[in-house]
Amino acid sequence: MERRRASVPTPMSSTPQVGIAIFLGSAALVFAAQGALPGCGSPLWSTEVLPELSLARGHLTGLREARHVGVVFSNDGRLIVFGVDDRVAQTPSRTVAERVRPFTLRLLLVDPASGKVTLRKEERTRGREAAVFPTISGLLVKNGPPLELYSPDLAQQLDLPFQFARNTRIRVSVSPTGKTIMFNDVVEDPARKSHSHFDVLDAGTLEVRYSWDESPALYHHYSISDRGIAAMDSNSDLIVVSEFGRNRWTTVGKPFGICFSGNMPTLYSDQELAYGCDRLVATSTGGQVLMTDVFPSGETSSGKTAVAQGGRYIAVSVHTLEFIRHFLAEDSLRVAAIRIRVYDMALKKELLTVSVNPLPREYYDFALSPDGSKLAVLNDRKVSVCRVPIQSTGRPETARRQTP
Repeated sequence: MERRRASVPTPMSSTPQVGIAIFLGSAALVFAAQGALPGCGSPLWSTEVLPELSLARGHLTGLREARHVGVVFSNDGRLIVFGVDDRVAQTPSRTVAERVRPFTLRLLLVDPASGKVTLRKEERTRGREAAVFPTISGLLVKNGPPLELYSPDLAQQLDLPFQFARNTRIRVSVSPTGKTIMFNDVVEDPARKSHSHFDVLDAGTLEVRYSWDESPALYHHYSISDRGIAAMDSNSDLIVVSEFGRNRWTTVGKPFGICFSGNMPTLYSDQELAYGCDRLVATSTGGQVLMTDVFPSGETSSGKTAVAQGGRYIAVSVHTLEFIRHFLAEDSLRVAAIRIRVYDMALKKELLTVSVNPLPREYYDFALSPDGSKLAVLNDRKVSVCRVPIQSTGRPETARRQTP
């Protein structure tokens, strides 16, 4: 395997536009037919869980990477739904705390078997963004700039022995096992333009294992395992990996086709990752191809993925794009269909295809339970839970649609 220094991924501002430009030169995309796989026409439950958020902005041609809302499993029996209400009250804030923290973060504990909300928490926040990460120490909640740690049932707030001195946009990543946390602090420095300062923590002890700087900055389109990082080099579209603290990247592959969004190489174990545009490709961190599954015509990866805690099951979101011509206006693309494809990486096969209907107006997220048996889908205010037909591990099978 050739080992070389790949440039660290830079902002992806140009990648979607390049993909759109190529698509505009082609004919209208054909809608992909539903594969002959179990679907989720009858979920275990489907209900509106979140209150009305800021959704009255019209139908979007593409879904933004919003972190106002989301879903995550803290364990197999607990589903967390979170959302930031960023509508500032019309009445003047009466206290300093209300002026500093004008928005509301809602955390809901939901029974994934029934959809019953068993606990609600609300707190003021100054940031519009939020994210929740399950770790072996508890639920790490990124509530704007502050970080908080809760027990898996949200009943108890735990001590967090650190905070960040600067009011900065810290990017948080957690490994699929929940054993490793990585903080990426993108520092804007005129002398060096920008660089990432990384801190990798043991999630059990919350002690720092690695700390180093990387330039240029790593903004997005990356994931971590307990040993390292997988990322997309936007200068060359190559998929690269690196061990923590090494400042040395190895090329492991190059996606086929055009990604509507930036590619999201996803480490589902310390030695294996998945990526792709018009197909899912699984490789070892040494570059050996383990599986290839071609998506139906017209489908392309959205860059949104989820991994079950054990690393055996992954879910990827794919978009079908529709080419639209406008009179006296620039042509455009819109998302015509969204599907979630769930894979068993041990058996190397697709287990479930779920169509997301109706199309989300703005907010969309999904998560796999740690054992892979449930898929939770958030579509604006509604949450649905589908059963995944997981199978016992036997002799590995080939993917349903393989290419050489």
